[in-house]
Amino acid sequence: MTLVRLFPSILTLTGLCIGMSTINFALKGNFEMAVTFIVLASIIDGMDGTVARLLNATSDFGAQLDSLTDFINFGIAPAFVMYLWAAAEVPKIGWAMVLFMSICCAIRLARFNTDLDVQPPKWAAKFYTGMPSPAGAMMAVGPITVTLALKEDFPDLFQLFPYWEQPWFVIGYVAVIALLMASRLPTYSIKKFSFPRRYAWLILVLIGLVLIAAFTKPFLTLVSIGVWYSLSLPIGLGMYLRAKSKGQQG
Repeated sequence: MTLVRLFPSILTLTGLCIGMSTINFALKGNFEMAVTFIVLASIIDGMDGTVARLLNATSDFGAQLDSLTDFINFGIAPAFVMYLWAAAEVPKIGWAMVLFMSICCAIRLARFNTDLDVQPPKWAAKFYTGMPSPAGAMMAVGPITVTLALKEDFPDLFQLFPYWEQPWFVIGYVAVIALLMASRLPTYSIKKFSFPRRYAWLILVLIGLVLIAAFTKPFLTLVSIGVWYSLSLPIGLGMYLRAKSKGQQG
């Protein structure tokens, strides 16, 4: 055993500290940093498994540590942030929202863990079952992101739907996201996205534009990504049904 082989687990623990820090920021009323840290925790969650495979350091321990970290970062922290953001004004129902999202995230992760050794059909390899927990966490804090992005820079646009800070809207919105996490809705895995090598330059340019937007208007960029992701859900379902039909015919 070398320290290098422990690096993926160290990365996972770093993500855990970042995810837990979102609650600290929310308690202090700094929701801007709370959202930022949830995004950082999601990015690290996407990296640790890849790093483990590159270093040939995958293990059952690392997988379980990653799953437990995901539950805290994406099942507990964002729900608690949303409770402090608006739902605490209706304390009993608001706390029920926190419990509901935690339960749904636990169900999603338990199902994911039990399916690790199950080989899906070839046509289903590019799809997740249910909304992934990092995506669910970032979507759950969407009302905060929209408010931060639009309220000052685009107040007229914000006023078209000024309910992002209303407790009952927040509770209903988070409950829907939680249900999508626990559901069996097929969602397309961006990790499995493939493209012809000749278009690699174009993908890099597009990623560069997203990074530029993220550094100049981070919360507006997050809103745009959230809208795109929401639109991708029915598209992903259509792709899944089409792939399933072709797979069964084949």
